[in-house]
Amino acid sequence: MSALTDSEWPAARLGEALLAFMPAARAPTAAPPSMPAAVAPDDAATHRWVETRARQLGLEALAFDTTHAELFTVLPAAGTALLRLPGSEPTFLVLLGGNRRRLVVLGADYVTRTVTREAVRARFCQEAEAQLGAEIDGLLRQGDVLHDSEQLRASLLAERLRQVRVEAGWLVRLSPQGALRPRIRQAGLGGALAGFLLAHLASHGAWILAWLTIGEDALQGRFDSGWLLAGGMLLLTFAALRVAADWLQGLLSLRVGMLLRQRLFEGALALDPQAARGEGVGQFLGRIFEAQAVEALAVSGGLSATTAVLELLTALVILAWGGDAWELAGLLLLFMAICSGLAARHLQARWRWTDKRRAITHDLIERMAGHRTRLVQEDSRHWHDQEDQALAAYSAESRRFDSTMVWLAVLPRAWLVAAALGLGWEFSSGASTHSLAIIIAAILMAFESFRNLVQGVPALAGAVTAWKEVAPLLRAAAVEPAGAAGHVVAAGHTGGHDAAPSTPRSANAAPSQVEAQQVEAQGVDFRTQTHGRLVLRDLSLNIATGDRVLLEGPSGGGKSTLATLLAGLRRPDQGVLLLNGLDLATLGEVAWRRHVALAAQFHENHVVSETFAFNLLMGRGWPPTRNDLELADTICREIGLGGLLDRMPSGLDQQVGESGWQLSHGEKSRLYLARALLQDAELVVLDESFAALDPDSLRESLKCVLKRAPSLLVVAHP
Repeated sequence: MSALTDSEWPAARLGEALLAFMPAARAPTAAPPSMPAAVAPDDAATHRWVETRARQLGLEALAFDTTHAELFTVLPAAGTALLRLPGSEPTFLVLLGGNRRRLVVLGADYVTRTVTREAVRARFCQEAEAQLGAEIDGLLRQGDVLHDSEQLRASLLAERLRQVRVEAGWLVRLSPQGALRPRIRQAGLGGALAGFLLAHLASHGAWILAWLTIGEDALQGRFDSGWLLAGGMLLLTFAALRVAADWLQGLLSLRVGMLLRQRLFEGALALDPQAARGEGVGQFLGRIFEAQAVEALAVSGGLSATTAVLELLTALVILAWGGDAWELAGLLLLFMAICSGLAARHLQARWRWTDKRRAITHDLIERMAGHRTRLVQEDSRHWHDQEDQALAAYSAESRRFDSTMVWLAVLPRAWLVAAALGLGWEFSSGASTHSLAIIIAAILMAFESFRNLVQGVPALAGAVTAWKEVAPLLRAAAVEPAGAAGHVVAAGHTGGHDAAPSTPRSANAAPSQVEAQQVEAQGVDFRTQTHGRLVLRDLSLNIATGDRVLLEGPSGGGKSTLATLLAGLRRPDQGVLLLNGLDLATLGEVAWRRHVALAAQFHENHVVSETFAFNLLMGRGWPPTRNDLELADTICREIGLGGLLDRMPSGLDQQVGESGWQLSHGEKSRLYLARALLQDAELVVLDESFAALDPDSLRESLKCVLKRAPSLLVVAHP
């Protein structure tokens, strides 16, 4: 237990404990001289602090809990984790890994130690075992159980602990949205790549030496048993090195594929929904296909091309200096230049062919989606005019693309023929058998390299082409959270260059409340895309606690964009957006959305196939408490959904959505209102939430919203 005690971090050094998860910071000199105490009185504040601090360090901290019985299996599989050890003054444990028996931890003195899994589990169970043990002892005394009481006590204690959950801590890893270099270093890709290249080159060195020992004797017409044995040993060495190279290549492919999939997934989640919606379904279907191609082709094609180029350079050196065949070395240089030209031509043809194919895919999907409109509006005689033109262009690009494949396939055979003619010249010039053996080995090595290069170039070209399509996903994953940087200017307006300004109007704000600023925006600019139209320009806005703000303006003026910015769903391109004095990067997305609740426009909101209570409380917490259900029922009746609750056989437990009770347009709108109010946010943003309500329902809903929303921003048409 002493090793575990020596490895515990005090609460005041929780910041250092998080910093220790960065590989470059696992030394005392890398830690800051002092860190503030991070543990707040309530656990929720501690969780928020850890998540925010981890995000600032480029880490991702995911809170997890488990049962005492599952700790045996969870801890070895946790990987890197920050464990919170229970106690009157909680301490923390930096877990770096482990197996079924022992765990590797980093102590507060930056010394790596191994502790038993049972010691960690006992530390977690210490308080629970003391409390439950006293209860079990009392039960045993009441039942006057004496026989096998220790065994019975242990069984009862294990059964009770099986049902007790414990907040174990946080799983900590490098953030998928952080820089790639630390993730590559953590995955060990550099070592795997270096090992693969060394094993590959060493295998070819063994193969060349084996050829020299056997080939020279063959050219002289004699075979020496000693040289034959040496050649056999070299061939065995060659086989072993090739097995090692293939194993390292598989390991490298697995790690690169895992890293790439994580990056693409994070990029897909980070894409701007508005920008994604503007590209169309067909574009995204083609992008999905290309994402699969990147993973399948990038590693195999890149490694094959890289090793082939290294082998060609090795063959060139052998021909020039080993075999003294400068003419053949010049010929090999010529073929390498031809191969480079063919590869570049193949890459360009692949780009054009892929663009045509993606255009056809996109057009097909869009035409399928709008087929009913075409049936009504377009003459059937012209339905396929554009398809025929597109297919003709695609066919022409396919022929050009196939011709580059043919020339690449011919290249290795052409080299073998040309090299054979050059070898005949070396024979006639009276070269020694030693030089001839070296020349033949280099020729065969170059031939095999050209074959590998011809196989790797198409795969590499496919990966490069696909990379162009998935680049937006990778860029989205690499976007750093917007900080507070930006210039502060005078108040401006929303809308594009030719959009009419929206008009914010505030009412019912007491003078004492205006001083307590809740949301502050200064000099905010926002574009729909990187070089798209400026939707918000030079916007400044203050919303204090208790404010009731009505935001009016024409369609396209930027009202919904401002609502999503305030809710933390988007980040401004320029300017400052603060919530209670903190920006989104400092506060974190999860914490930001605890303070701001958005009821998006009707087409942006959804009813999931679950109970009515789940749809109401999904932003508040699940499973709900009795108070949560009572509050949900009260709010629903205040906004006019009492009749709906009375009609539904199961009330709040009634299944709704596509596979359940069908809600009307107005009922859905009021459900979205109630969902936003039930989040207990400081600021409630309603984006045209009253548009589908009749006057009576609007009056009821507005009365409820004004009573229950601490601060309110309502977006509406004039």
